[in-house]
Amino acid sequence: MFAGRTSDDRPANFAAHGRLPRVYMASAVLLLASVSAISIAQAEATSAATVIIPVSQSTDTAEEFLEASLADSERWPANYSYATSSDLELGFDPPHGPQLNAVRFTGLVVPDGSWVEHAEVVFTADGNSSGPLTLVVYGEASDAAEPFVQDPDRVGTGDLSSRPATAAVVEWSTDEPWRSGEQYATPDIAAIIQEIVDRPGWRSGAPIVVLIDGTGEETFRRALAYEGARGEPDRVPLLRVRFGGAATGADPAPVPETAPEPEPAPEPE
Repeated sequence: MFAGRTSDDRPANFAAHGRLPRVYMASAVLLLASVSAISIAQAEATSAATVIIPVSQSTDTAEEFLEASLADSERWPANYSYATSSDLELGFDPPHGPQLNAVRFTGLVVPDGSWVEHAEVVFTADGNSSGPLTLVVYGEASDAAEPFVQDPDRVGTGDLSSRPATAAVVEWSTDEPWRSGEQYATPDIAAIIQEIVDRPGWRSGAPIVVLIDGTGEETFRRALAYEGARGEPDRVPLLRVRFGGAATGADPAPVPETAPEPEPAPEPE
C-alpha cells in the first residue's frame, strides 16, 4: 500500500520553526509584529490545506463490464462502458459480472511549494452491501483525463480499461458492511494523486481519474453514481486531498534567528 510523504520526507527548503532570540525591546516589538503577520497568513493557508472536490457531471462516473454480461451477453458485451448508471458496484455487479469502476474529478489546484500528504475518494452507500472484498485502486496516467464514454448496445469500446495506468497502485481490502446513505472512503491514495500531478504536462485544475478494479471475488460495495445522487455535492463521489508544505501552513515559516540591535543611547554627561 502506498502512503503520502511524512514530515520527515519533506523537501529541504521547508525550514523548521526557530526559537525567538533575546532582543532589545524596540526590536522585539518589530519582530513580534512580523511574527503576527506570518501567523495570520499561516492560519489562512491552513484552512485551505484540505480540499474536497465532487464529481460534476454524469460522465464523471462510469463502470465497464470486464466480461460479457451474465444478464444479456449480446446487448452488453465484454468491455461495455456504462456512464449513465445510477450506482457503481465496486468489484462485481451481480446481474452482470466483474467490472471496473472509475470516477473523474476536475478542479484540483495544487498550492505552490506543497505536496499531496493524504488523499482519498469518498463514496455514499447506495443500499446495504457486505462481505469480504479486496479492490485495487489506481489512476489514469494522463495530463487531462477525458470524460467517460457511454457505449451503445452491442458495442464494447473498453473506454476505462484502455486508459493508461499509474505505476502507483493501492490495495483496498475491507470486510466492513456498508449501510445505505453512509459515507465510506478508500485507503490513502496520495501516491496515486501525487504521480498524476507530478507529470510534466499536468496543469493545476486539470481533470484526474481514479479507477477501482476487483480481484475476482463475487462480493461488492454499491455506491451512488452522479445520476443516483442527482448531482447533490454531498452525495456524489468526492475527492478529498490534504496538502503538506509551507504553502499550506503545514510547516511554519522560519522566524529570524537574530534581530538587529538598536544603537545604544548616548551616555548622559
